[in-house]
Amino acid sequence: MNVPAPTTRLRNPEPPHPIADRSGRLHQPAPRPVDSPLSDARFRRLVDHLCRLGVRPVGEFLLQLVGTNDDARTSLVMLLEQYQRLHEDVVQAVDGDRWPDTIFPVGPR
Repeated sequence: MNVPAPTTRLRNPEPPHPIADRSGRLHQPAPRPVDSPLSDARFRRLVDHLCRLGVRPVGEFLLQLVGTNDDARTSLVMLLEQYQRLHEDVVQAVDGDRWPDTIFPVGPR
């Protein structure tokens, strides 16, 4: 009987661009898995559409996502506070306000 080998998630060898906080210090995010939703074209299209609808639909979406779970709401607020520390100009300067043209390559160069 042939049993398929367990699949492993490949990790991107090159991490995304660093993110600056309010003090200007750069933080290097961890590499994202290659098969993450960020590499899925359908996910990108759906997120793009939601963002074009404006801030209220995004907020309503987030509230629906966490539902009535108080721990999830607390975590959501904490994440939103972290993202609030990002400077819009810096995010735009490093093209962090749009999806990358290609997902970071996997394997040797």
